[in-house]
Amino acid sequence: MDKFKEILNYEIFNNQIQDYLLFLVLFGVLFLAFRFFRLVVLNRLVVFSEKTKNDFDDTVVSIVSNISKFFYWFLSFYIASRILNIDDFWKNVLNKIFIISVTYEVVIFLGSLIDYFVDKFSKRKDKSSKIAFLALGKFSKWAVWLAAILMLLSNFGVNITAIATGLGIGGLAVAFAFQSVLKDLFSYFTILLDKPIRLGDFIVIGDKKGTVKNIGLKTTRLEAPDGEEIILANDMVTSTDFLNYGKAQYRRVVCKIGVGYNTPIKKLKKIKKDIQKIIEKIDKEKVRFDRCHLKNMDDWALIYELVYYIDDRDYTFYMDVNEKVNLKILELLEKEEVEIPFPTQTIYTRKG
Repeated sequence: MDKFKEILNYEIFNNQIQDYLLFLVLFGVLFLAFRFFRLVVLNRLVVFSEKTKNDFDDTVVSIVSNISKFFYWFLSFYIASRILNIDDFWKNVLNKIFIISVTYEVVIFLGSLIDYFVDKFSKRKDKSSKIAFLALGKFSKWAVWLAAILMLLSNFGVNITAIATGLGIGGLAVAFAFQSVLKDLFSYFTILLDKPIRLGDFIVIGDKKGTVKNIGLKTTRLEAPDGEEIILANDMVTSTDFLNYGKAQYRRVVCKIGVGYNTPIKKLKKIKKDIQKIIEKIDKEKVRFDRCHLKNMDDWALIYELVYYIDDRDYTFYMDVNEKVNLKILELLEKEEVEIPFPTQTIYTRKG
């Protein structure tokens, strides 16, 4: 018995044999406990979370289930090693590995939660807002990683204040150098979150007009009516007044029609009614007649003013309807043998 105690008390590398045995027992117990947690407890939690109505608990359980086996193994080893008398150098190495491992798992956990909330909120939004949420999600994860790296550096004895000061000065220099780029980047988020324009909207900015086809980090691209691509800086979109026909629920079309003064009064009254019939037959669901009046008696013609509404924001549909109305009116005037005058000027000259 004394011999056995002597063996247990035998010292190797500043630790007795009994300390090593205790270390192995504690390591084994912790490892089995964590294994039981992974194989039994987590599986039970998975089954339980599937029965609940919300999906947040499913996400949390899934994230915990994806923690690597190495982390549980090292956590067991690290806790058990605390009972040993270890050299300061190796103790410092173990502490650093432990901090890095825990930080990594926490960052992964937070990143997964960010993905969950981004996906959750973006599903309720339109396509433009979804893109904004995805971009914000990426920036949030970068911020988490940056915070984690700075925390690790601080724990490892690095002077974070000096780094932050350097980053601040460098950030100002970068901000001045890339001022226009940053303006367009912030304008990008403004466009996606405030939604002054969306994909598919037909807009007019100054002398540029077209359908919004893409909203990028720096530029917004339009497709002009005749097919070419128009590229606008995002800052121009947010800092300039413009017309957005995509926001309109309908289009109001005003058309002026001139007929000759030699047109009989009876025909003038009939033309007004026939024009109304033309509009009402175009598309009963999307085209609404408003009014048609003989508005002016100009120097060269009698002028009708026709107003109708198109309950569709699509520019091509608007042009199709406009073309069809114009052709039908021309057919009507031709059928009724009504003169379509145009402005003329007669100049008389005197000899001598």
